[in-house]
Amino acid sequence: MKQLIRRTPALIHRGFTLLEVLVATAILGSALTLILAAWGGLVRGGDTAQHQTWAQHIATQKLAEFAEKDVTDLSGDDDMVYGGVKFGVKLKYEPVPDADWLPQSLSKRRHLLYRVQVSVYWGGNAQVLPGFSLETHMYKAVL
Repeated sequence: MKQLIRRTPALIHRGFTLLEVLVATAILGSALTLILAAWGGLVRGGDTAQHQTWAQHIATQKLAEFAEKDVTDLSGDDDMVYGGVKFGVKLKYEPVPDADWLPQSLSKRRHLLYRVQVSVYWGGNAQVLPGFSLETHMYKAVL
């Protein structure tokens, strides 16, 4: 007697259909696209954070120079390069109107309260939009 081989549905479908392969490829492609886009954003964000850190250090340094030197001794510095990126600085200062003088008992010289703003910029058209700005008030000796 001949033995009859019965075909079950599991034996009939041994692989993936073309439609299943196309759907899986589309899902995998979409996921990889999203991952690569997020990775690019992280890299750009890291560069921006590095530039902000450098700009903060430059601004702090310029404020320290302003505190140590006479007001008229400071000039702009537009040729600093850190990590291959060109940085520039703008320093603005003005006396605060109607501010009281620092008490004379603290110093032999007269001091005036100044509003000081340091803007640090970098990159292409950075002079229009500063990347980092720091503002403070400090007393300076008046000559």
